[in-house]
Amino acid sequence: MGVDVNAWINSQAEIRDIVDVLALLDGAKGKWEPLGESSRKWRVEGTQVQGSTVAGLANLSWEGQYERRSMTCHLQPCEALPSISLSPRATARNLALCCGVASFFGGIVQFNDCATYPMSFKGCPDSGLAYANDGKEWEWFQQRLSEVQPLTIEHVESFERFAFYQGHITGLTE
Repeated sequence: MGVDVNAWINSQAEIRDIVDVLALLDGAKGKWEPLGESSRKWRVEGTQVQGSTVAGLANLSWEGQYERRSMTCHLQPCEALPSISLSPRATARNLALCCGVASFFGGIVQFNDCATYPMSFKGCPDSGLAYANDGKEWEWFQQRLSEVQPLTIEHVESFERFAFYQGHITGLTE
C-alpha cells in the first residue's frame, strides 16, 4: 500500500463540481453555455464521474492541460469530518490539487496518511459556495468556477517538500 493524501471536502459540495474544480486547477478549459433565456453555466469539458461496484466509491476523471487524470472519491459518513474524501498518491501535484479543492469548497487536507502525520491544511470557502443550486447564489457559484486558475509550476513546487513521492511536478502551466 502506498502513501496517500487524505482530503476531506465539505459534504455539501457536489461531486460533479469537485471534478470540475480539479480539472480547472489542472489546466482544463471551460466556457460559458446558455441555460434558458436568462442564465448561463460554466461548462468544463472532459470531466467525468463514474460509479463503482463498491458502495460509496466513485472515480473522477478529467482532461488536464497535458494528460488525462483521475482520482478516487469516497462518500463516507463521518461526524467529525466532511463526508467526501479524495485519496490520491502523495505527490506535490496531488497535494496542490487537493488543497485547491479544499480552498474552493472548504475542507481539510492531510499531506500524508500515516497516523502520526498531522492535519496540514484547512480551507475555508466563502459561505454558501458548496451548496448553491439556484438563484443569485448559483450564478455567483458559476462565476467563481469561471475564475479558477490553473496551478503554476511554482505553486506545485511549493508542495514538493511535503510530498512523499518526489519529482512529480512536470506537466503544468508555466
